[in-house]
Order: sequence, then C-alpha cells, then structure tokens
Amino acid sequence: MGQRSNWVDYCKAIGIFLVVFGHVLSGLVNAGFEMNQTYFTLIYSVIYTFHMPLFFFLSGLFFYSSLQKYHVGGLINQKIDTLFYIYVFWSLFQGSIEVVLSQFTTNGITFREVFQLFTEPRMQFWFLYALIYIFIISLAAYKFMSVKYTPILFIFTAALYVFAAQLPQGFNLYLVYQNLVFFVAGIYFNQLNKEPASNNTLLLLSAIAFLMVQYFFHQDHVFSDRGLFSLLTALTSIYFVIQLACLINKHPLQWLLTIGTYSLSIYLIHILGGSGIRILLAKFLHLENFAIHLLLGVAFGIAIPLLFQKIVNDYRINFIFSAPISRLWRTKHHL
Repeated sequence: MGQRSNWVDYCKAIGIFLVVFGHVLSGLVNAGFEMNQTYFTLIYSVIYTFHMPLFFFLSGLFFYSSLQKYHVGGLINQKIDTLFYIYVFWSLFQGSIEVVLSQFTTNGITFREVFQLFTEPRMQFWFLYALIYIFIISLAAYKFMSVKYTPILFIFTAALYVFAAQLPQGFNLYLVYQNLVFFVAGIYFNQLNKEPASNNTLLLLSAIAFLMVQYFFHQDHVFSDRGLFSLLTALTSIYFVIQLACLINKHPLQWLLTIGTYSLSIYLIHILGGSGIRILLAKFLHLENFAIHLLLGVAFGIAIPLLFQKIVNDYRINFIFSAPISRLWRTKHHL
C-alpha cells in the first residue's frame, strides 16, 4: 500500500472513530442514560459538522481517476456490483435484525419500513444512498464537462449547499445539496495535491483554525444550521484531519491503519455491535454506568466489524460486500 493511500486510510480511521463514538453517545442518551445536555449538544454538534462531509470528500478523491480508468459504463457497472449491492443487502440485513430486536432497543421498526429503502434510507445507510445519488450526478457532469471546470462546479455545488432550504426537497434531494460539494471538493483537492503538503507548521495552523472555526460557529449555531459558515467549518475541519493523518503517516500505527482500511465494514456493522453491547450490559447484566457503556460501545462497535471482516477474508465470503450483478447484461466483449 503506497504512502498516498495510507494518509487517506488514516483519515478514514479518524472519521470512522467519530462515527462510532457519535452513534454510541446518541444511542445512550436516547436510551435514557443521563449526560449533561450542554456537553452532549456541543460534542455531538462538533462531530457532525464534519465527520460525514469528510467521507464524501474522501469518496471524491479518486472519482476522476476511476472514471478515466473504467469510463462511464465500466464505473457504473462497478458501483452497481459494490455500492448499490452493499446498500440493498445491508439495509435489508440490518433492518431485519432491528425488527427482531426491536423489543430491546429504543427504535421500533417494522418490515414495512425496512422495505422502503429505495425512498427512505434507514440509519447510517443514508450515506450509501446519498453516495449513489452523487455518483450518478458526477458521472453525468463529467461525461460532458472537462475536469478543468471542477472549480466552477465546486462554486455551483457550494451554492446548492448554502441555499439548500430554498430548493426543491423531493426525492431526498436535500442529501445531494448537503453533500455533493464535499465530493467535488475531493475531486478538486486531488487535482491540486497529488500528495498533500504536510509539516508541523501546517498542522499547528490547521489545528488553530479548526478550534477557532468550531468555537465561533458554536456560539450561535449547531451542525444542522446549514449555510456558508457551516460549509467553511466543515472544510476547515476536513483539512485539519488531513494534516493530522499526514502526521500519523510519518509515524505509522498499523492498528489505526487497519481500522481505516476496513472503515466501510465498521460503518456497516457498528450499529449492531454498539447496540448489541448496550442491550447486553443494560438488559441482562443491569449495568448502568455511562462511562463503561460509552467505552465498551465504541470498542465493540469497532472490534466486532473487524472480527467479522477477518472471517469474511479468511473464508472468502465475497457476497457480503460485492456481487457480480452487472454480468447479467455485460457481454463477453466487455468482460
């Protein structure tokens, strides 16, 4: 694995830790565990200003190079075999488990809701749903547009983000307005930085910028307040994560690299791991300590998906994360 992909995986590791932490934290509060509401709102909002924009940014990094390699048709087939398949398979799989365990959780769910996955994405799977949308739009855009116009596309998508509330909201388009700009930012960043500049000065400046923008943003706003300020907050925070990842890359941590490498598996499975340990501790062991729940929820939310990934790798259970659906219409010439 090259150094370039390493810093990206470290970014994913940081991002996925924040995802798991945020979901475990909110799950505990929703389940009735006591936490200072002011602290909860601040921590939750800081995380949510940038952790999912970070993943859309990282998804955009290699979009154009993949488009050049596979072309439109090939890339569509690839995403159907992976992204679309994963969305459908895991939405149905997790949804079914949620229905069975609904008597023990804070979220009541029916199979009718599970099968609405094409119109109403559930829980963490909204990210995959939105990414499918964004891939389709980006493929259409770059089919007719040169990559040199990416800065103009970025300005346009930034306007969509800022003025999202005034735009049509049907067909879940708000997911496009809120996230396409970060995907395009990733495309543009990769055009400008084949390897991001990184040194102690940049890390310090980006850390200061991160703290300042988060401080001033949260004087009067929370993460759900979309606008130019929240866009600036997200982009500044993403750049800080990049600098932090580049620093880690200079002093490699294999365990963290593993977490980043398998961040998709953690994203797909962490709800089951985190919720499962909460049910075990609260319902069966009658343990109510908030700190223990938070610590073990995050630990199991990461460890269980990694264990599951190891089993998949060892036994080559390929259908878990991909399926050759596109072979149904591809000709031997294209194969």
